[in-house]
Amino acid sequence: MTATPRNATLSFGRSAQAAGAGPATPGQPGPSSARRWCGWSARASRYACPTAAALPGGDGFRATVAERRAVYERESKRRQVPAVVLSDGTAPEYRPVETGDDALVRGLAGASGLASGPARVVFDPDTARIAPGEVLVCPSTDPGWTPLFLNAAAIVTETGGMISHGTTVAREYGIPAVVGAAGATTRIQDGQVITVDGSRGTVTLGERG
Repeated sequence: MTATPRNATLSFGRSAQAAGAGPATPGQPGPSSARRWCGWSARASRYACPTAAALPGGDGFRATVAERRAVYERESKRRQVPAVVLSDGTAPEYRPVETGDDALVRGLAGASGLASGPARVVFDPDTARIAPGEVLVCPSTDPGWTPLFLNAAAIVTETGGMISHGTTVAREYGIPAVVGAAGATTRIQDGQVITVDGSRGTVTLGERG
């Protein structure tokens, strides 16, 4: 952020906080966090620096601040970064989708093949161990995850595309992969026997030949 808009939004944050726009983020007191919820107003007025007296009053303004704070806190916990965001802020690829079959989750057909095995849901590759024949289920992968592919029967990731790390490495190792499967780490339970169909992009419960 350049100096002019930064100073303007900090000034707005001080004014908003003084006007009772709401408490700062826990652990981040002061105008620098107040501007997270109110800085948009300063930007909309070409970085004008409103005073406390100029701020909107009443419950409506405080409700807007509370709503924006809730959105920020919710989005900061997001594990799946959408590839497309519509003008209303929704991410169409992460809307609940009825699969129309017995699939636990559905994603992109990243690497062809069919494999079954116990699911191993992993969030930290540094502390995880994959036994031979287990299916690696994780939010996403990067080169730090590659050692886990050695024993994995298949890969399921919540994010990724046709040339992402997990897809590419799965093809190199000759194991099925379903990527971009939203909600995989929550809908698939650790230890469940699942079948990954890397040709159809589906993950189903139970073992299939």
